[in-house]
Amino acid sequence: MNTHYIPRLLLKHFAEENKVCVYDSATASYTRKKIKNTFTMEDAFDEELENAFATKLEGPFGDLLNHKLLSGEKITIDRRENLLMRKFMMINALRSPLTNHSWEEIVEITKTQNHPSVHMAEFMRRFSPEFRELFNSVYSKNTYISDLKKAMEIESLEDISGAKEDSGISIKLSFAAKYAMAATVAFWDCTDSGQEFILPRLQGISEMDNKGIVHKSIVLADRKEGLEKEWLPEDMKAEIMSMLYGSTIFSDNYGVYPLSPTRALVCFSPYFKAFFPMKAANSRITYPPLLDGKQFAMHFYKPMRLELFKPCTNNNNSIYHYSVKQLTAAETQGINALMMNAETEEFVFHDYEKIRGSFKYYDNEAVFAGGKKYDFRHLE
Repeated sequence: MNTHYIPRLLLKHFAEENKVCVYDSATASYTRKKIKNTFTMEDAFDEELENAFATKLEGPFGDLLNHKLLSGEKITIDRRENLLMRKFMMINALRSPLTNHSWEEIVEITKTQNHPSVHMAEFMRRFSPEFRELFNSVYSKNTYISDLKKAMEIESLEDISGAKEDSGISIKLSFAAKYAMAATVAFWDCTDSGQEFILPRLQGISEMDNKGIVHKSIVLADRKEGLEKEWLPEDMKAEIMSMLYGSTIFSDNYGVYPLSPTRALVCFSPYFKAFFPMKAANSRITYPPLLDGKQFAMHFYKPMRLELFKPCTNNNNSIYHYSVKQLTAAETQGINALMMNAETEEFVFHDYEKIRGSFKYYDNEAVFAGGKKYDFRHLE
């Protein structure tokens, strides 16, 4: 039986007459396929797990998606809906076929051999036994089904992210939950631009910042030494330790999750500020506020400017108000190019004429830390 790892509730928004357009990166061609045959694996999940997905996750999230997340310039959700949205993202990431592979297999599949983050990881694995043990426990296919079942058994996302070591929750699941809990969420819309988003096979994949994890590690290591100094305020020590811990969860700065051809949910790291320490007049190293536009302007990838992330107004940790950001044509094309380069096999789209410009943008303007993986010039 075919089981979907990207659910029908997302695919149907990209479909016409129950079919979607699918681009195959390997053959450089596209075709129309029925939803039931798109983004599926044969007998990947048993009936118990499929029923859990349908009743405990996809049904409730589908109601939230259709009634609140896909329309309007303002989105208001309560705490329960916020946690449901984050759990849906976490499960979507965990059930991707990519997570059912070892590190070596992931690097081969995603063609990231030349990416700076891969070089750094290989260096750390070679010279740090502790890092190697942690690394191999996270990038392991041994917990693929058990992680999904555990995540569906435990109602609270907070309980998963804060679980103790003897709880039976794997490190991979714990990290996935911490990412889902800590990510700053924004909503993007491209209706006014006349463009559309693609839906990649690998949801949430994002490009590393150009300065990379090497710079981040060095900065945080330097700050860690300062924790031994008596003059350092306790609240600053706590903040630095939070960044140190968070940096192990957020190797990327952001992830893009298309919800429909014209709306996407975006997560980005609250630890992004750790990339760009600045010296104040008194020579103390400071971390500018996350919403400092000049800081984010240092980012190498043009469409991903900080002003794209409209901050959420959070009232007493119970009601969340989001302002939906309208993207320009160039920004939408840039985001699609980002997802195209991360893709390994295929992606779904709704209207070819509305993504045509994204192929041209990819070929002529996009820049990636690990280089371009594809050539779309024949489609322009």
